[in-house]
Amino acid sequence: METELSSGEALREEILGSLKDLPPMPQVVFKAREVLADPNSGMRDLTHVIENDPAMASKVLRIANSAFFGMSGRVSSLQQATVLLGAKILGKVITMAGISGLLGKSLPGYQLKSGDLWRHSVAVATGSDLIAAKVEPRFREDAFVAGLLHDNGKIILEPHVRRRQEIFSTYIEQDGLSMLEAEIQILGFDHAHIAAEACQRWNFPAQVTRAIRYHHTPAKAGEERLPHILYVANHIARLSGGGLGNDDLMEEMDQGALSFLGLSQGDVGDFTCAVTDALSRMTE
Repeated sequence: METELSSGEALREEILGSLKDLPPMPQVVFKAREVLADPNSGMRDLTHVIENDPAMASKVLRIANSAFFGMSGRVSSLQQATVLLGAKILGKVITMAGISGLLGKSLPGYQLKSGDLWRHSVAVATGSDLIAAKVEPRFREDAFVAGLLHDNGKIILEPHVRRRQEIFSTYIEQDGLSMLEAEIQILGFDHAHIAAEACQRWNFPAQVTRAIRYHHTPAKAGEERLPHILYVANHIARLSGGGLGNDDLMEEMDQGALSFLGLSQGDVGDFTCAVTDALSRMTE
């Protein structure tokens, strides 16, 4: 019965306790980030990181050969990938390969089919990267990672939402709440909170964790730019066709976030076209 289901702090502790059962983030993701951040490292160092994990190497080659990166089957080896893609793009490919298994599942509690969350996450990551390139280039790698991981809290909350499906439906259909608002009302917290907790346990940088925590409410992060970048990218994903259903359509973008980043509506249009194009290539 619904009355027997925990909520609030008790549920939060239950969920946080279950995070220890999450599969660890592949170490190749962190090692690749370290190599990219080290000015004394070269392409061979990055290739060596992947070669030590054959399963990851296979995923990297599959993603590198996608139309998304413009290769479409032209990459036959890791060495060739480093030459054709370059270190920065190969770093993105490695991150996507490491996270793809986590984001590819269906989430019936959120009415998401297999692939929906992956598509949305790639759209937000792409938008975050583009925005960061314009307003804060030093954040590009962190912006891309934050975009990929920003909604991982939905994966963690999925079984708890599904067990409370009837009450969620009541809050959303009868009371007109968004899924985000329903999470807070029913569970006592939202998916962004839990996503940040998971990323903290995976030892992602604090600024990535905070961007994920406040990607729906960037003003609460004060003067930090990365949460605002992620927030705007989330809306651009919706405009580009990479949103997550009716919940995204209910939320209007706070124009204050654009002003804070020094962006115009023209910039939003440009970013939306670029993300739309990226999503089109991803489905080829």
